[in-house]
This record gives sequence, structure tokens and C-alpha cells, in this order.
Amino acid sequence: MGKDGTRVHPPSRSTVMASRHHSTTLAQMPLFAACTDRERRQIAALFDETAVPAGTVLVTEGELGDQAFILIDGTADVSTSGEYVATLGAGDLVGEMALLDRSQPRSATVTARTDVTAFVVDPRSFEQLLTRYPRVSRQIAAALARRLRAAS
Repeated sequence: MGKDGTRVHPPSRSTVMASRHHSTTLAQMPLFAACTDRERRQIAALFDETAVPAGTVLVTEGELGDQAFILIDGTADVSTSGEYVATLGAGDLVGEMALLDRSQPRSATVTARTDVTAFVVDPRSFEQLLTRYPRVSRQIAAALARRLRAAS
């Protein structure tokens, strides 16, 4: 029984299978490579998976953002002021700057070049990711530093 007297049910088989699948997917990404299996399972529980058709805009330059994405499959193009900047692929984090500084608009537009599968990262999950998993925080900081250097 739960604290409020309601019956607590174990996670469904499909929920457990999805979490294991997500954990396996995370293990293949440099962002999560330093995490233990247990940490990856916990992190996987923070995210929902979504399918994004080719041509769909994931994030729009100039808008405030309330979610980020971790690409699982497919590619997405980054542009600023309508000019192509880069192509992102599996393992890349998209839109995290909007979650780090919620008062500033997005700095780029990211459009799915191909069909994309991605984890959706909401502000609460992102905060948990940063505070509970310092190894991931360091990887995110390093990725941001690389982007800053490349832009200079």
C-alpha cells in the first residue's frame, strides 16, 4: 500500500522494457558513457521518447524554450539567422541552453533533416540530470565549451 492507502502497482512489463531499452541507448552515447548501468537506468526514467518527422522544427531561434532533446536516431540541421551552421546526430543534445538560462531566447533553429527519434528533456528532468549526475553535468559543460570554441 502507498502512504495514502492506495494500492501500489509494480511497473508494467512494457515500462520496464522501455526503461531497459532507453538505458541501453544511453550507454552508446558519449554524454552518458561515464555513468554506471544503474545511473543510466535512473536517467532513462527521466525521459520520454518521441518521433519527429523529417522537416519538423525541434527548436526555433528567438523563442523561449521549455524543452531540450537528445537525438537517438536521425540527423538535424542547426541554423542561425537562416544560415546553416551544423548537422547533429545520435547522442547530440539540442536546446539545452534554453533550459540553462530560461530568460533568454533560443540561439538557433534546429530542424529534423531526416526522421528523428529523440528523448524529450523537460526543465525538471534537466535540473535532476544536472544535480544528481555530476559526470553528465561535466560532459554537458565540455560540449558547450567545444561549441563556444568552434563559434569563435
